[in-house]
Amino acid sequence: MAFFKVSKFFLLISVLSVVLVGTMTLFPFIVTKYTFFRMAIDFSAIFFLLGYIFRTSLFESAYKERIRRVVRSPLFIALAVFVFFFVLSSFFAYDPQYAIWSNFERGEGAFQILHFFAFFFLLAVLFKEESDWKNIFKLSIFAGGLMLLYGVLAGLGVKGFVGPAFSGGVRFQGSLGNAAYVGVYMLFVIFYLAYLSSRTAAKKIGYGVLMCVAAIFVWLTQTRGPVYGLGAGILAFLIYTLAKSGWKWKKQIFAFFAVCVVLGGGLVYFHDTPFVRSLPGARLFNIGFSSSSWQSRLWTWGSAVKGFEERPLLGWGPENFVVVFDKYFDTRHYVPAGGSETWYDRAHSVYLDYLVETGIFGFLAFVSIFVAYYVQFVKRNKELDALQEKNKSERNKRIFERGLFFALPIAYLMQGVVLFDILPTYINLFLFFSFAVWKFQLSSGEQAKRTK
Repeated sequence: MAFFKVSKFFLLISVLSVVLVGTMTLFPFIVTKYTFFRMAIDFSAIFFLLGYIFRTSLFESAYKERIRRVVRSPLFIALAVFVFFFVLSSFFAYDPQYAIWSNFERGEGAFQILHFFAFFFLLAVLFKEESDWKNIFKLSIFAGGLMLLYGVLAGLGVKGFVGPAFSGGVRFQGSLGNAAYVGVYMLFVIFYLAYLSSRTAAKKIGYGVLMCVAAIFVWLTQTRGPVYGLGAGILAFLIYTLAKSGWKWKKQIFAFFAVCVVLGGGLVYFHDTPFVRSLPGARLFNIGFSSSSWQSRLWTWGSAVKGFEERPLLGWGPENFVVVFDKYFDTRHYVPAGGSETWYDRAHSVYLDYLVETGIFGFLAFVSIFVAYYVQFVKRNKELDALQEKNKSERNKRIFERGLFFALPIAYLMQGVVLFDILPTYINLFLFFSFAVWKFQLSSGEQAKRTK
């Protein structure tokens, strides 16, 4: 039996979990997703182990050396350290049972993070060819399309599809049940589309159209984190590619983007005028600390900081922020006549969530992932710059690709200022890092061959 091929199959279908909605459960947008994902990863791990046991010669020839290279990768080490402190903080948590197993509504915790790490590891070992990565990117894009289609059908009121009907002020939720999650997922979809477009000349227009569609849905979510994350990613991409290229239109493109920045700044500054408030997605321009959403976040962040100060080393444990929020509850959250929200189980910031839940060790381990990533990125840049391609189109293609790798983590880190990680984000983040391990480990010669 082709155990390793079956293992790869389950890795591929695991990304489809974002589409699933189980109306028979109390939390239809959550439970079915993490149940399916865990089952897919468990089966993938089982068949990989069966291949190790019953196909020893194949394992020795095809995967043994690959495992050695993966576990020596700085990104693997950084992620392993992060997962270690994440799990360790779970055992020393205020409520260890909650930290390890989470609850029915969230489905996160240590048990879940171990599945994400297994997903990362198995991808890095089993996906050895670029065609493997293209396939999972295409499937992730397909899953994103189905996720959007679900939201459209729900918005139109089609029977059997759960979600808000389209009306004024409704933010698009897709099959994820939260507009913010849709926006973050689309950031990764845009990366996958852009990367695939760099690999083919025949489908560039099609991929370009799909990127525009994905960007439109990021806007339709009307969620500041993903929108500003997309903006930061585009800016980072332009800065990198224009700095590296010799395009004669470089100054004009910079000038155009500068105009866009000034225009966006003007909309933010005049966000409270009747004209700006009448524009689609006007809430995106209101980023003043006086807005209700910003006020509630600032109060919640204040509670998070107090919680960190009480347990600074390993934190309160994953899924235990609700205890911190209750203990250091800011009474300004409660507005008797205003329909206020007085319950938070997340700090609504990736950085503060990891800081208060996993302590300074977990937080620094999280930061080290991106440090390791960009150190490897710079190292690979030097190797690739040494190639000095004579073919101008190949050189531009390489610059475009590296611009994507430079920009995506920045887009993620920007949106993480006001949002937190959940299953759709974790899946794509660990998928991207696993892909990065593969790309960074290609020698200059291999890279030149595989770009064709």
